[in-house]
Amino acid sequence: QQLRLSRDGERLQSALETQPEEQREVFLMRAHGELELAEIATLTQSPLETVKSRFRYAVQKLRRLLAEEVAV
Repeated sequence: QQLRLSRDGERLQSALETQPEEQREVFLMRAHGELELAEIATLTQSPLETVKSRFRYAVQKLRRLLAEEVAV
């Protein structure tokens, strides 16, 4: 179980490294920092809709990349 979690973490880290910096930053602040999107918008001085888009695109790309890895 621990080994699987370690591998999953490595896969996620590798996938995150392929993301544009802005998307990666928003994803990490939301997923690991547990911040609300409005809080992220304030911290990054970005419009809320931009933050929402960055998060949505990051999640979509991560899902696609991780699904491709599993399929291989």
